[in-house]
Amino acid sequence: MPSPTLRATKTPLPQPSTTLFRPPAATPPPRRPTPIVTETFAVFPSVTPLPRNYIFPVQPAHLAHFSEGVESHGYPAIDIFAPVGTSFVAVTNGVVEFVNDEDRWQPENDHPALRGGLAVSILGDDGWRYYGSHLSGIAGGIAPGVRVQAGQLLGYVGESGNARNKTPHLHFGISRPTYAGDWVTRRGEINPLPYLNAWLSGIDLTPKFP
Repeated sequence: MPSPTLRATKTPLPQPSTTLFRPPAATPPPRRPTPIVTETFAVFPSVTPLPRNYIFPVQPAHLAHFSEGVESHGYPAIDIFAPVGTSFVAVTNGVVEFVNDEDRWQPENDHPALRGGLAVSILGDDGWRYYGSHLSGIAGGIAPGVRVQAGQLLGYVGESGNARNKTPHLHFGISRPTYAGDWVTRRGEINPLPYLNAWLSGIDLTPKFP
């Protein structure tokens, strides 16, 4: 019996892979946060001057002159000399305490309570009483109980009371509040000189009892 014929079989060779190599995707850099812009406004000091607490009692001040007056009065007070009609103003905020709008002084009736002639006193918000006398007139609307502001017109420098026929001036006194009829204390209790000098220089200086 003839031997079977063997046929060679061709085994296909493996084909190279066609898959391409892809490098790993690059990691994107982290995103930087969007900066937040905040507007900052510079704050500059106001050029508007602050209101002063104290004002020299005679305005305009350049018309006035004064000096120590304790020896001439026998008690603490100062005469501020200025032309008749010069403004007498409130030295600080307060309330009108006393007004005398009638000059009853006469040489033959030289009672100390009448010597001031026309006069105004106010009770300051600082707790002190401020008194001005020998006025030539009282400003309109000034009466006991009326509230006034620093620099507000109270009256006018003059020569009423026992200043008659003398150099016009404002008798100025500072005292603690007592009562409206207490002319002894009202005319002056502490020396006004250091306070007048301070106010004239634009310095807010509150009176203190020695």
